[in-house]
Amino acid sequence: MNKDQLLADYLLGKLDQPDCEALEEQYFVDPETLEEIGAMQEELFDDYLTGKLQNADRARFEQRFLQTDAGRSHLRFLQGLFDWTARKARRERPWFLFSWLPEVQPVMGQEAGPELLKITGEEDQVLDIPAAGFLVVEMALSRESRHDAYQLVLAQSASNEIWRSEVLAEPAADSRLTAQIPCELLQEGQFILTAFGRSAAGELHPLLERALLFRKARYIP
Repeated sequence: MNKDQLLADYLLGKLDQPDCEALEEQYFVDPETLEEIGAMQEELFDDYLTGKLQNADRARFEQRFLQTDAGRSHLRFLQGLFDWTARKARRERPWFLFSWLPEVQPVMGQEAGPELLKITGEEDQVLDIPAAGFLVVEMALSRESRHDAYQLVLAQSASNEIWRSEVLAEPAADSRLTAQIPCELLQEGQFILTAFGRSAAGELHPLLERALLFRKARYIP
């Protein structure tokens, strides 16, 4: 039995008396062991919240940790932290994904060609662009960003817009919008790609903006 399993079994009351006493004697003289037990207790709380504790272990956890106000309060705190983290992840979900088509899609729903770049962070990104064909842009949409319509705008500056497209999202609750930019419009340099949501009143609301540095591709498979 590895040490993590030993500590988990101790906290869940699964060890026999001699093993319990031996472990307790160890943590009284070794502060590091006591810290490891505290860390394992937090891991058990996490496993309980995420459903990793099953059947007998789940019942043992409830009996040993959720019979006190302190235990129940700690569980509520962790649940709130998990919920906040999940909401934050949903807010940060949108991203841009670029791929390439050598020509206009001949069949509705045909998949794009090779993936070129996926942008998930805030930093500037370098994207190699082909000389011909279409640059396919996809953006993930979350439930919080649902609008009647969307626009994608590619601009070199506030006064130099290169391309704009009105696109519709797929009907799924968590879906994506897709548009195609003719590569002949693209040139090397710094650009800003912005996604807008259009309300029923016709107002545009910026949803996502990323800086791109275009450079001509040496080779696209």
